[in-house]
Amino acid sequence: MLFLIYAAIKPPFCGPDEFVHFYRAYQISEGTFTPERSEGRIGGSLPVCLKEAHDHYFPYTYLNDLTVDKGSFLYLFHIPATTQNRVFVDFPNTATYSPISYLLQAGVICIVRCLHGSLGMAYYGSRLLVFIIYLWLMMAAIRRMPVFKWHAAIFLLLPTSVYLLNSFSVDPINTLLCFVFTSFFLEDYFKKEIINPKRRLAYLFTLLLLSQVKYVFVVMGWLLVLLQPSQFGGSKRKWVMIASGFLLCLLSILFSTKKVESVVIPYEQYNHLYREGSYTNPGVNFDEQKNYLQSHPSIIPSLLLESVRLHGTFYLQSLVCGLGTYMELLVSENATFLIVIGLLLSLVFSKEPYVPDVRLRLFAIGLFLIIGVLILISQYLLWTEVKHIVINGVQGRYFMAILPLLAIGIGGWGQRLTLPPLVVGLPLLLLSNGIGINLLYTRYATESIKLMESFGTDFEASIPLTSSTSMVSKANGTVVNEPGTSNHCIAVAPNSKAMVLPFKNLQHRDLVLLKAVVKGRGGQLVLLAKNDSCGNIYDACTVKYFTSSERWYRLQLRVEMPDCLPNEGAIFLFNTTDSILYFDEVQYQFKRPKH
Repeated sequence: MLFLIYAAIKPPFCGPDEFVHFYRAYQISEGTFTPERSEGRIGGSLPVCLKEAHDHYFPYTYLNDLTVDKGSFLYLFHIPATTQNRVFVDFPNTATYSPISYLLQAGVICIVRCLHGSLGMAYYGSRLLVFIIYLWLMMAAIRRMPVFKWHAAIFLLLPTSVYLLNSFSVDPINTLLCFVFTSFFLEDYFKKEIINPKRRLAYLFTLLLLSQVKYVFVVMGWLLVLLQPSQFGGSKRKWVMIASGFLLCLLSILFSTKKVESVVIPYEQYNHLYREGSYTNPGVNFDEQKNYLQSHPSIIPSLLLESVRLHGTFYLQSLVCGLGTYMELLVSENATFLIVIGLLLSLVFSKEPYVPDVRLRLFAIGLFLIIGVLILISQYLLWTEVKHIVINGVQGRYFMAILPLLAIGIGGWGQRLTLPPLVVGLPLLLLSNGIGINLLYTRYATESIKLMESFGTDFEASIPLTSSTSMVSKANGTVVNEPGTSNHCIAVAPNSKAMVLPFKNLQHRDLVLLKAVVKGRGGQLVLLAKNDSCGNIYDACTVKYFTSSERWYRLQLRVEMPDCLPNEGAIFLFNTTDSILYFDEVQYQFKRPKH
């Protein structure tokens, strides 16, 4: 139910790094498993349909006052999934990810493309398959756990976890693998049965997958040290299995890191024409940062402590309820502390069939801290400028996969005073998800600015070109019967304007929004205004990536009025070509911030 609610509110590509994850999966679906370099850039050659999707949905990821209407939400289903009309696309942060992380999504994309489906089918089909596999395996893992199974379920139903499962991301895969491995271990540790060859292969296979998708989590393999030698058939067999497992993981990690280091381009050497929007951070240089840490290892403790001191609250907020593209939709600090304290109390006073011994608790807490430190250090190497005193780029979602280790470490201490997990967990889940759903709905479906003037038409009315102020003129536009998005649309003559809407008396930060669909290349939405002292204000939106003259493309232009206000201006449709173009579903709006 939560999955469906979040899916109905969250627009496509509004999760963390969704565009670049989708690019990588699409690349793999075409049979390209290694990252490509071209003219100082990292990414790959991909169909322009992906760039069309990016250009349409990217404004929703960073414009907080831009809400998503039904047409924009579903536009992804109107973009065909093709392999034609290619362009090089930058995605340096995911181009080096292992293909294993995207095999499920890439398989769906390949099938959709072979069936001549849309990007919407590929995007939502991939998410649905991951959800089904995730739900099936995670339910099996939780049922297998002899302890803390209710707490595992609570962790997975936190808003951040549900939101990530609703995103095109590899985070659910990381979490799934860690939970599955932990469930295997807990079952074997407490039941102390003989570990059969099938289970041994499951351990090795899970660790190998972790070494490819997120190798810092391979450290969890040290849990096997705590199992009894008799469960392996002797001490020698136990250590041979553990050693062989870590050796295979080490070889896998070395192979992956060598491949990554061979294609990584530091920010300063990245093609300067494509740095902006290429998911690279200024001042980042992996080799220089690594050499700096190796030559100054004494700074690591202070680096970690300072990062936790400054950003610790954000880590907790984004672990519990971090939504949006940049984890910008956060639950309040007070609510975060309430939820975290409630979950910790629920763990400490949980009554379980088995009680972890001190050795297991210390081992689990130690692994939790070690993996946490490795996550922070990896972000320092990959996302933080060289020699910076604080680690950047860390989000609480990175720690979701190791929460079972924390549960093992502190769970069940207060056996004298028991507290059923659902007594505390269910209200906290209702509270946190209620806040999360409200945050999403407010951000993507509720206007934060008031509407001053609006005009829209699909040209189906008997008098289609009217507005509340009667300022719209046809100006070379003719309503014709050209079936497309509806039965009628407007035909605009070559090199001509249409539907000119004058405006004046706007204020600083007022928004002018233009939306329309256009058939053919060369159609523009234009704002043109003048100021006697500052000169002209000009902005335009057009179809940048063109695949077919028979398709309808959705355009939207958003202009915020600057300090230097125009005396007067106009917004209009414009045909820049030498042939007739067709426009439909035209909407002009003037909005003003409420605060």
